Amino acid sequence: MTAADVAAWRGSRTDEDLAWLCVFGAIIATVRAEALITRTHRRKIMTTHQHVAASSRTTQALRAVVVLHVVALLFQAVTAGMLLSSPGGRALHMSSGIALAVIGLLHLVVAVLVWRPGGGSARFIAPAALLLVFTIVASTLGEMGAKTLHVPLGVLLFGGGVAQLFRVLARPAA
Repeated sequence: MTAADVAAWRGSRTDEDLAWLCVFGAIIATVRAEALITRTHRRKIMTTHQHVAASSRTTQALRAVVVLHVVALLFQAVTAGMLLSSPGGRALHMSSGIALAVIGLLHLVVAVLVWRPGGGSARFIAPAALLLVFTIVASTLGEMGAKTLHVPLGVLLFGGGVAQLFRVLARPAA
């Protein structure tokens, strides 16, 4: 593919199309990584003759929600860039921020379900709660126009989401 081909392809796409392309690429990469980790854990389970616990459904739900949460955090970063370059970026950044808060709440609920009825570890609850609280604080700071605090907190949120993703995906399925 030459530079002229890239320019022709780029010329027919809007910034929003490119943002969605980045998000879908991240989703595909994350799902592939999760599938690889899941296959690795299954091999460990089969070789040690352990049985899959009854809480594996809630653990799988937690994994899915955390992947969704990280993708939503990545999309927030993409829409922040669009905020600078396109007129509709502000509305998209605000609406995806609301969706991010809802996903954060879902993350917290599923983390509690893994712990209480699922009989799993409670170690996922505190990070999920902190991510939700920091999301709400970042949203409030963004509405107030405090970009000097809003932007670094957004970076911290993304880092915290990725850390939670590694923590959840590294946990054995049994």
